[in-house]
Amino acid sequence: MSDSNYIFEPKRKDLKNDAQRIISQAPRSSFEYIKSIFPIFGWIGRYNTTWFVGDLIAGTTIGLVVIPQSMAYAKVAALPVQYGLYSSFVGVTIYCLFATSKDMTIGPTAVMSLLMGQTITTILKENQTYSATRLASTFSLLTGLIVLLIGLLRIGYIVRFVSNPVIAGFTTGSAVNIVISQVAGLLGITGVNTRDPTYLVLGNTLANLNRATVDAAVGLTCLLLLYVIKYGMQFLSNRFPKGERIFFVTNTLRNFTVVVVYTLIAFLINIGRTTNPLNIVKTVPAGLNDVGIKELNSEILGICAPYLPGICVVLILEHIAIAKSFGRVNDYKVEPSQECIAIGATNAIGCLFSAYPATGSFSRSAIKAKSGVRTPLAGIFSGILVILALYALTPAFYYIPNSALNAVIIHAVADLVSPPSYIKQLWIWDFAVFVVGFIFNFFFSVEIGIYVSVAFSLVITLIRISRPRFETLGRIAIASFKDLASNNYAYVPLKPPFNDAQKPPSGIIIFRLDRMFTYPNADYVEDLIVNYIKDNTRRMTELPTNANDLPWNQSNEVFETRIMENSELPPLKAIIFDFSAVHIIDSTAVQTLISAKKAISRYSGSEVEYHFANILNESIQKSLLIAGFGTANKKASLVDIGTVTAENNDLENTKSLEPRLSNTEFKSDEVSEIVVGNSEDTTTVGKEKKFFHLSLEEALRAATNGTW
Repeated sequence: MSDSNYIFEPKRKDLKNDAQRIISQAPRSSFEYIKSIFPIFGWIGRYNTTWFVGDLIAGTTIGLVVIPQSMAYAKVAALPVQYGLYSSFVGVTIYCLFATSKDMTIGPTAVMSLLMGQTITTILKENQTYSATRLASTFSLLTGLIVLLIGLLRIGYIVRFVSNPVIAGFTTGSAVNIVISQVAGLLGITGVNTRDPTYLVLGNTLANLNRATVDAAVGLTCLLLLYVIKYGMQFLSNRFPKGERIFFVTNTLRNFTVVVVYTLIAFLINIGRTTNPLNIVKTVPAGLNDVGIKELNSEILGICAPYLPGICVVLILEHIAIAKSFGRVNDYKVEPSQECIAIGATNAIGCLFSAYPATGSFSRSAIKAKSGVRTPLAGIFSGILVILALYALTPAFYYIPNSALNAVIIHAVADLVSPPSYIKQLWIWDFAVFVVGFIFNFFFSVEIGIYVSVAFSLVITLIRISRPRFETLGRIAIASFKDLASNNYAYVPLKPPFNDAQKPPSGIIIFRLDRMFTYPNADYVEDLIVNYIKDNTRRMTELPTNANDLPWNQSNEVFETRIMENSELPPLKAIIFDFSAVHIIDSTAVQTLISAKKAISRYSGSEVEYHFANILNESIQKSLLIAGFGTANKKASLVDIGTVTAENNDLENTKSLEPRLSNTEFKSDEVSEIVVGNSEDTTTVGKEKKFFHLSLEEALRAATNGTW
């Protein structure tokens, strides 16, 4: 049969049937896809009184927490305090429609607010055409649409390319940045530009400590009171378990309580005075203002575009990392792509309410989980409280001391700093990623810190892939549980601490690769294989007797020295590859194995057996088989392995023309078949002895003909 008969494609009839099936299922598939975008329809029909009570309590609690926090975070974002409330209202209200996490609370966060503050300040230094609030709402729209598209395309898995040390590094760096930037406001020091790099803010704050005002008394006592309530309630909860619920609620509402207390103090101080000695928030517009579609033109798009990637990364990473952690704790599954839809839609819609980018908050989500939330619908009750605050409590906001809000921010973000227990768990390269993220955050900005730490993490990953651990193995005996008189064997590297490991028989080498075998590391692995063989086995081919015939890059002395050193070494007989850790192999890697095989053949002067053990991926076996490995055949083509013999050569009767290996392909001591077609119509391509093995022990017996 000619080579043209080897057409590994499905039949035209199958393609036609597949197309018809896809068309017929399109309406149902479209409906299921749209339904998946709104998970609320999967559980709202089962909503009951028990769920309602839990959601009401949790939602009300979060509402009382989010009001002071969102106002404080708006100051970090260089925006008036009411814009934090706008973002909170949209976040907690819209999220329930798309949520796969019952615990998440979307709204202003410390890291996002810091990033927005730095971004807006940078833009306004160069271009003052648009106000800070207009820029913030535009960022909300653009980032929301980008993240929404990521979710709709179901590619939320891209967050897996960002490691935990990257997240921890920029989160810790951002937390330190925020704390330092709020100290000046806490002490009432004016004239310090808190949008500068953190090291400059720290230096300027220390240089102006003598300019602290009476606001320092408010800020410091407020911060102290927050920690007294926090740790006092934790102590009382442990001491008096029966009152745990009361202590928890008191602890949860500490931000709200402290702000109310110090707002009352500021109001009392102001009685009989024309001006308040404290730096207070002053007038906050009531209700939702500037609601509507914002004009979007090429100019503002060009201004915002360079900053969108960093903001999108923070939006996605913060939210999904937190959501997945609560999903693991509370035993439910979080869909990253669906969560991207949730935060994307929330921010895109938030633009209509002049909100700035919002994402998941860890502290508020933790409170929500502990408050007994039952469904994502709890956010509706939080939204009701926020909207009531906007319409009914804005006169009271007038007297909120800014230093009290600074204390709330410092207290909230302190928990974002990675504890020493986490840092101790990091490996050296992970710790390096963490430190890089922190340093660039501290000396430059959150955006630069994100870019550099992510890039550094990817570079380290590529280095690890391109330089895998490649070891030669021996074996040690271990007692069998079934029969203590007999031994099983574990195969270990021939290096400390396995100094007593038994080496393979003379002329046999066992290699193990501990990572995927692809183009980044293919040449590196080939060099390791060939060099090890040249250093540990005898050259069996004749060398040039004439010095003029020597390779140009080696002298006669080098050749003679190498011959003398290798003369006592054994000749190479067989190579065994342990592929237990190799789950991917590509064409470049296969080609390097072929190149290594040729180089080894020239060096050894005879055919060397190549055995492969622990290959659990059938595609890897097929790739090696096509390349000429795994069989006694020396050719590297399926066509050369055998001749297809089918009745009447009727390939139309074959449902699948893709070659597959039979169930006996692993057994080195039996003949197996390469089969074309299904189990009812098997067409033998060839019969050869295979060199694929289920274990290293079996491979070693095959390589030594059962003598070891």
